[in-house]
Amino acid sequence: NGHTNMDVIKVSECIYAYTSGYPYLVSAICMRLDEDISQKTYFKDVTDIWSEKGISEAVKYMLIEQEPFFESMVRQLEEYPEMRKMLKAILFSGKRISYNPDIPAINLAAMFGYIINTEGSIQIANRIFEMRLYNLFLAEEELSNMRQRSFCFACSCASPASNLFLLPADWLQVIPCSFDSLRF
Repeated sequence: NGHTNMDVIKVSECIYAYTSGYPYLVSAICMRLDEDISQKTYFKDVTDIWSEKGISEAVKYMLIEQEPFFESMVRQLEEYPEMRKMLKAILFSGKRISYNPDIPAINLAAMFGYIINTEGSIQIANRIFEMRLYNLFLAEEELSNMRQRSFCFACSCASPASNLFLLPADWLQVIPCSFDSLRF
């Protein structure tokens, strides 16, 4: 390209590797590159921005920032728990699920564009959805585990969640511990 000197083929392939051509995601990456990444001082010039490194940086932003598109995805996961369960099983268990549009969870996920039919099996439609969903489910799992653990303020030991006194915050728990574990 004469204007940016970027390798259009390489940039296109890199964006496609993350998005599988999902229109909103392609546009979002390009917008990030043009509006946000171009402001970063560690990129030398436009060619450096429109590169694998710049695209990777744009994707990182998309994975950590709240965006209406992903907020909608989360709402849909909450509204359709069977679809959520299916997507989580694919990501965390590597579960193979046959594509069948008569199954409501599969039909919804396909309609929303979250999955595709690959040789008769469903898979997450693109790497960005895969990473965003994985991060969501992982964070939920971490918070769930945190709620199930307790913390002794006297000695900083982690204790099982049984025999606990729950504080109003519901997740912060204080339990008695033996004095022999205290360090003075």
